[in-house]
Amino acid sequence: MATKDIEKSLYNGRHLVHFKNASHRYYVDGILRPGVTTILGKVLAKPGLALWPLNMALKHLSAKLPTITEKDLEAARQAHIQKRDAGSDTGTIVHYLVEQKLRGIAQTRGQHFNFTATSKLSEYPEEVQKAFGSFLAWFDVQAPLPVAVEQVVYSRTWKYPGTFDSILDIEGVVYLCDLKTTNASQDAPHGVYAENFVQLGAYYLAYEEQRRYELAHGGTSLAEINDLMIISCRKDGGLNTHTASEFGLTPANCAKLWKCILTLHTTLGPLGNKLARPPALAGRS
Repeated sequence: MATKDIEKSLYNGRHLVHFKNASHRYYVDGILRPGVTTILGKVLAKPGLALWPLNMALKHLSAKLPTITEKDLEAARQAHIQKRDAGSDTGTIVHYLVEQKLRGIAQTRGQHFNFTATSKLSEYPEEVQKAFGSFLAWFDVQAPLPVAVEQVVYSRTWKYPGTFDSILDIEGVVYLCDLKTTNASQDAPHGVYAENFVQLGAYYLAYEEQRRYELAHGGTSLAEINDLMIISCRKDGGLNTHTASEFGLTPANCAKLWKCILTLHTTLGPLGNKLARPPALAGRS
């Protein structure tokens, strides 16, 4: 999850990827390209998420019974937006703190990074304290070695960019990791969803493509990925990790699932455009 503007030269300088945080858009060599999360959001339906705005509205209105005014109805329409934005802010802050923690002890190509978070943890909102606190407790036990932190990747073959959270070495196993602050639900008691591994498969596919390219052109400093890991730091203070291998999946398996998503994306998009403007009406204005 990128939280700032990023500019990165990839494939031995042949491509320049620029992520603009304000608009959450990627530009590759100056051309707008849809990112991993954008593609996933367009292809994968989330039934629970679709009902969430309704549930937030009903929760808001139930507190106003038996008298409900027009103002209450308007507030109900906005209830899910306020809740979403609050959760997004928490996730952004936790990602920032985790990134700075990892950079604080990372050593990449001989360069040491210093921890730059300026506020004490107690000065952040309670949900941030719980989520980041759970990460720190996990970190102290597992003692992972950061190999890479918040880096942009790009697939030349499939024409999509993205930004992964980290690559961590834990007892000699190299994991491509994604941090989640999603609340637990009935379908995901640990806050981890199946599509999270598809997202990691997308990052792996692009990362591995670049790694192999560099190997074929004089060598690479990119580490070989052994497994994929979701680190779920929930706002209630719970933490769980799940790896692809736990479910009998390899990074290549997850990349294959992502390719299915890409096929749907590249097919459904143009088809939808054609249906919105059928050939019989194309000449009319």
